[in-house]
Amino acid sequence: MVRTEGPAVPVLNSIFSWDWEVETGLRYLPELPQCTLISEHRHANHSVQVAPSGPGMPDGIIQQVLMLAIHQAKNV
Repeated sequence: MVRTEGPAVPVLNSIFSWDWEVETGLRYLPELPQCTLISEHRHANHSVQVAPSGPGMPDGIIQQVLMLAIHQAKNV
């Protein structure tokens, strides 16, 4: 189990809803989250990149996201 909070939640909800509809034919729309500015979040210095994968996504999408992150990485 994982608990996720912050700006990644709406993205994860959207991916889940899309997968649910593709698999079941039923539309499930989660409630809109309460959004706050990321600077107000207690984990504002941590980043999360959501990369969906599955039958409806382009081939190699996870690899593409990881390679892009590696090539754009900078020392801070």
